[in-house]
Amino acid sequence: MRLVGLSFDSGASQIKSANFDLLAKIEKAIDVFPRSEITIEGHTDAHGGDDLNQTLSQARAESVQQYMINAMRIPTYRLIATGYGETRPVASNETEAGRARNRRIDIVIKPNLEAT
Repeated sequence: MRLVGLSFDSGASQIKSANFDLLAKIEKAIDVFPRSEITIEGHTDAHGGDDLNQTLSQARAESVQQYMINAMRIPTYRLIATGYGETRPVASNETEAGRARNRRIDIVIKPNLEAT
């Protein structure tokens, strides 16, 4: 799931309070698969150095991971935070609008379909 609307200020990894409603919707989607593994993928725009962007994307993913642990009470063993830096853009980095779209989080829910 691409969290359209959840973006970050340039150089920042803090979740804005305006995004809490969107994250609540994600919680409902996660609840459909209660034993799933969840990967939180952090991304940046192409401004700045590669190492800085890698570190920043990891910090963004970990910020969302901490929110899920603290606010959603999702167990840590279900969550993986991964930063991809600027390597997976979804828009052009030549415009401010494109760069804003690239500063994002994607959530991958991998259901555990094994019978209990």
